[in-house]
Amino acid sequence: RTHPTSTLPTLVAYIERSSTLLAVILQVPPFDPSTSLRTAFLLRYTNEIASAFSGYPVETSVLPELLEWLDILDRGWLATLRQQPWDPTRKEGVEMVLQANSNLKTSPMSMTERTRLRSLLVTTVGRLEVWLESLDKDTGRIEQVLESAGLRQKFEDVFARTLGEIGALGGDQPVQMTDLVDVADLELEHDGRDGELE
Repeated sequence: RTHPTSTLPTLVAYIERSSTLLAVILQVPPFDPSTSLRTAFLLRYTNEIASAFSGYPVETSVLPELLEWLDILDRGWLATLRQQPWDPTRKEGVEMVLQANSNLKTSPMSMTERTRLRSLLVTTVGRLEVWLESLDKDTGRIEQVLESAGLRQKFEDVFARTLGEIGALGGDQPVQMTDLVDVADLELEHDGRDGELE
């Protein structure tokens, strides 16, 4: 990504290109047989971006854009979990009422898909945390940097809607950000061990 010939040499360029793709995916209607397509595309998209941003250097100036992008992805997943159409203007899902005689049908995400999604989001949060640690060397603690930039709460809320919805659907307790970081550390450590075995 940092190669001179790269078409996406900066994180801003990557976010702009990825945001366009995300907007297209979210426009897939939540009706069968398209329901599963939107879920499959979003899972693949989330998997791709889980480590993509960490390939770029950390710049405080791009953090607002990065967190806003992740916030829209969070809203998109919430709409998908609730089987809602996406409103590109409001950037959120909208309530949908189907008439009793309507031929339109929609199917909820499977337990396997929800489990996969939770794992992806937790891993992404962990990688975001590790990526931001490089800020400590130059500008102080992460918390202080985010606080001074007015981004502390946005960071705390990364994927909070989606993870809260998954917990509600599964009957689990609400997920706290501190829990996410702990779990993400374990998953990243496990990934590292897998790499060693390979």
